Amino acid sequence: MKILGIITEYNPFHNGHLYHLFKAKEITGADYVVAVMSGNFLQRGEPAIINKWIRTKMALNAGVDLIIELPFVFSTQDANGFAFGAVKLLDSLQIIDYLCFGCETDNLDTLYSISNFLHVEPQEYKELLVYNCKSGYEFPKVRSKTVCDYHRIFGIDGLEKISTLELSKLLKYPNNILALEYIKHLLNLKSKIKPIAIKRMGASYHQKNIKGKISSATSIRNEILNNLSSPKTDLFMLNDKIKSTIPQSGFPAL
Repeated sequence: MKILGIITEYNPFHNGHLYHLFKAKEITGADYVVAVMSGNFLQRGEPAIINKWIRTKMALNAGVDLIIELPFVFSTQDANGFAFGAVKLLDSLQIIDYLCFGCETDNLDTLYSISNFLHVEPQEYKELLVYNCKSGYEFPKVRSKTVCDYHRIFGIDGLEKISTLELSKLLKYPNNILALEYIKHLLNLKSKIKPIAIKRMGASYHQKNIKGKISSATSIRNEILNNLSSPKTDLFMLNDKIKSTIPQSGFPAL
């Protein structure tokens, strides 16, 4: 029996999530899926657009077998804290074989090499990080710059064929950053869970408007929120637009 673990917010559950779920099961041959999901408050500290009970129902209807709530103290953290809480929770179950996550690259070897570097944290990297922190930029940007600086000066094991420019582009994507944190914490915990990277389909994370059947959660939330007050759009047209991005089993709940 194989059990797949996924980490998510499902805010709300949409066709991109459904693709990720089916693809993950296909790749791993998993018999069951366990999802660690944020509750009513999410990684950016904002409230979910719909409550955790409805989001849970949408996920269960789509094929997830068990949902475990990620405690508030982790669900509202930065990428590092969010990933640690979720990975630790999955690892503590002692039944999870795979952790599948969506990101902008499916090159697991590259992700693993970067995560292992962040896991080890060479002294030269720490010194560069302290120096770059003086720039005043937010930490994620500083860390990405420091990783690139280290690779340019010293080189990172496993990234011999990756240029500094390519590395910089990879580190700009939010889902890549989360993927690196997941793998890093699997290494920190000496977990037996095997990471699996699935390349995202369709819209980018930052897409603000619905375009096609696979649109970002951000665009779906914007469409809902922008039409809650004044009737800018015919309700039935709005429903059709949102309906096209959400699995049929989940739309009634939304």
